[in-house]
Amino acid sequence: NTMGLRPTGATLDAETLRRIVPELRRGGQTRRGFLGIGVQPFALPEPLQQAWSQDGAVLVTGVQPNGAAARAGVQVGDILARVGDTKVGSLEELVGSLAV
Repeated sequence: NTMGLRPTGATLDAETLRRIVPELRRGGQTRRGFLGIGVQPFALPEPLQQAWSQDGAVLVTGVQPNGAAARAGVQVGDILARVGDTKVGSLEELVGSLAV
């Protein structure tokens, strides 16, 4: 997994590959959910780390009007730590949780 160190290469982590390869084999493409939000990493304060058994989450920095997140009531400043039963401690985990 060193291809990402070269300017002409791309790299995917093993967890992403485990998730998308079966989809590619079945249908030749992947599907992904769309929330309509902008996020940035967020380090949870110690009490929340202990309560939620995780170090990080994502902070909502933007919400697309009429997007799925806006319709669900997500607002700028909200902290997303889980999507369903899946922990979300980073942008990559958020994207992974949206795999359909």
